[in-house]
Amino acid sequence: MPCQEQTDVFLRAQLCRIDSTGKERNIKALVSIKGLDSDSLWCQEKSLSLLELPLKANDTQSSFEISLNMDTVWHHDVLSIHHDNQRFFLSMECGAIVKHHINGTELPQQDAIKDIVILNEVVDNQNTTHLKIYVE
Repeated sequence: MPCQEQTDVFLRAQLCRIDSTGKERNIKALVSIKGLDSDSLWCQEKSLSLLELPLKANDTQSSFEISLNMDTVWHHDVLSIHHDNQRFFLSMECGAIVKHHINGTELPQQDAIKDIVILNEVVDNQNTTHLKIYVE
């Protein structure tokens, strides 16, 4: 039998902005994302409002260079996510996945990103938003 479960595990981060009236708004921006340490390009100049980031299965920190084009200006931030990893068996058909638990975030290089809020610490194969990334 083929696998009936989702086996991809991504951290999902919503791009947000606080408007002039103080309301939170989801935004869409032209985005490029590069994984640091592995030098992998995850997406290049895509119009996105929700970022999907793969966390490292064999390390406790995953870092990404996130480039955002807002109002025709490119901004470059580095987002580091600290996490624990746990292998989890799904089924004989699907095999195993690695679940993550977010312990914290940091912005070693900060440009457009002003704040990060953790909504859900558990990163697994469910389609859930884990972070809100607030930009200028």
